[in-house]
Amino acid sequence: MSIKNYQYPENRRYKNEDRALFQKPADELAKWLLGKIICRYFKEGDFVIKGRIVETEAYLEKDPDCDAKRLTTKISQLEDGGTLYVCMRNRWLSWDIVANTTGVGEGVLIKRIDCYIPTSHPMYAMDIDEKFDGVDLLNSKEIWLEDDGVKVKSIKKPRINTKTDAPLRFIATGLTFSETWLNEIDYKRQKN
Repeated sequence: MSIKNYQYPENRRYKNEDRALFQKPADELAKWLLGKIICRYFKEGDFVIKGRIVETEAYLEKDPDCDAKRLTTKISQLEDGGTLYVCMRNRWLSWDIVANTTGVGEGVLIKRIDCYIPTSHPMYAMDIDEKFDGVDLLNSKEIWLEDDGVKVKSIKKPRINTKTDAPLRFIATGLTFSETWLNEIDYKRQKN
């Protein structure tokens, strides 16, 4: 069986009715996002790149490193949970998934994803730039989040290059795939 002909099982795509899942404190959202799949649709070529989130960093409302706390201009990090916040940090473009409710100003930095494109930075793997700032992950046709039911073991560590040493960095250390997902793969293999 070739990979080209293989049909992956349908993943659960988060939609607007799932907003409450993103309206939690950034430290809770950062851990919950581990194992989820970020998907980016490319109109040119009609294809989707998917990457599993394997490392995140939480930025809480009163955190001195949180952009909503530091900056005086209105930014997307103040939007409702599930919105993308794209900004320049230390000469690198980076992206957060906004946590909590409108006006709170918390975010989860997507630090690392695993995907088929070798790159040291998730922004390049997914070709995300400033035009995605403020995009709602729950309503976008260009970028969204999926869940295939994977269970994640993780560890907490201090963030890197920040003013606080709070353990707000979450790293996936092990993934366990659901039996349904594995049975679906096995069924497709036997069929071919």
